[in-house]
Amino acid sequence: MKKANLSASVRDATRQAVRTIRQEKSIPAILYGKNIKNINLKIAEKNLTELLEKYGTNALINLTIDDDKTILVFLKSIQRHPVEENILHIDFWKIDPNKPLETEIPVEPIGESPAVKELEGILVQSKNELQVSALPDKLISQFNIDISVLKSFEDKIQIKDIPLTDGIT
Repeated sequence: MKKANLSASVRDATRQAVRTIRQEKSIPAILYGKNIKNINLKIAEKNLTELLEKYGTNALINLTIDDDKTILVFLKSIQRHPVEENILHIDFWKIDPNKPLETEIPVEPIGESPAVKELEGILVQSKNELQVSALPDKLISQFNIDISVLKSFEDKIQIKDIPLTDGIT
């Protein structure tokens, strides 16, 4: 998995500071993890949006804080506005590159199913993400599943049929 780069700066933790950050087109964030103190951050909304469009939510990120210290992090959670869907807050989790990471990886169907095309069926995907464990450098951004093998309504693809890359369990 490729690593993304993102810049952040330390911020105040007060409610008024959060309002000011959002007015400046920045997003409040927090960095936490084992053996570090929580750090309140702010990130430029434009930079974060570009990162999410390019790498998705399963990216490993080299987070540079105040142009000084770079930390390998994982995007733990994104809080969005319930109506407008804009990002309200981000949680970053400091990870150890030598320890397995548990995360969910999206499942993306590729190809075209003859059962859908010729028999006018509907593709029902019961799992949109799979829970996996792997070292951070072994993670993939998504599972691409070839659905062209679904020729009749009785055909199915099970989790055990999905080939796992080396190092992912």
